[in-house]
Amino acid sequence: MEAGQEIWTAAAQRINLLIGLRSLPVGIFSLFTGILPVENPLGSPIFWDISSLGTAGLIVLIAFSLGIFLGGLFFSAVRQAALYDDLNWRTIFQDWPRVSLQSGILSLIWIIFFMAILVVGSCAATGITLFSVSLGQMVIILFGIISFWLIFPLIFSPHGIYSKGQKAWKSILSSIRLTNLTFLKTSLFILLVLLLNQGLNMLWQVPPENSWLMLISIIGHAFLTTGMLSASFVYYQDMNRWSDEIQSLGLTQPIVEERSTIEK
Repeated sequence: MEAGQEIWTAAAQRINLLIGLRSLPVGIFSLFTGILPVENPLGSPIFWDISSLGTAGLIVLIAFSLGIFLGGLFFSAVRQAALYDDLNWRTIFQDWPRVSLQSGILSLIWIIFFMAILVVGSCAATGITLFSVSLGQMVIILFGIISFWLIFPLIFSPHGIYSKGQKAWKSILSSIRLTNLTFLKTSLFILLVLLLNQGLNMLWQVPPENSWLMLISIIGHAFLTTGMLSASFVYYQDMNRWSDEIQSLGLTQPIVEERSTIEK
């Protein structure tokens, strides 16, 4: 009991409620989100002890909302720079309230969707584990595969808000349509981004928390994650243009018919 309490106490000392600024799916990228450091290259941070769970929840909610708001500005600027090689700040600021509102709605939809998946999966895994531990482990693995299969079509759900001016739900439908039409290409693109991001994160986390080298890691992480976001907007626009051309030429129906003929 004492060992477990010490572990939880040590973990609680590293929790920074401002990680809520890295709201999903739209937010500010941060290297420290995965590290949760006690120190930083500029010295010891200011500690603020939270006395109640309600206060902690309120701070996280405020940070999450602020992350969406600032993330809306960040995503708009990155999209415009990636697609047009220019930044029209007047247009960005005019569109800022709309994209922030739709990003907030999108985040709420994501939370409801993930909670539903988590509740169903947890209940199924717990119930089966009571009868057989090995079957419970298999259910957990199967649950992870199914969760990825359900989450994958939502990967571009923020992009429609910023690239096409769509509302949150319409952007989700556009993301599902795009990933279905370009499943193999999109899978390879996402796999490459994930491998590159995780591999470089291991490199960024090598320096000590209070070392000046960590400043280089922070700058490098910010530069490369922004580049990956830019690449996703370019990929999203190119794949949408390709799918629109395919549908305008009426090629999707002949392909389906040809496949069905071969199967027969």
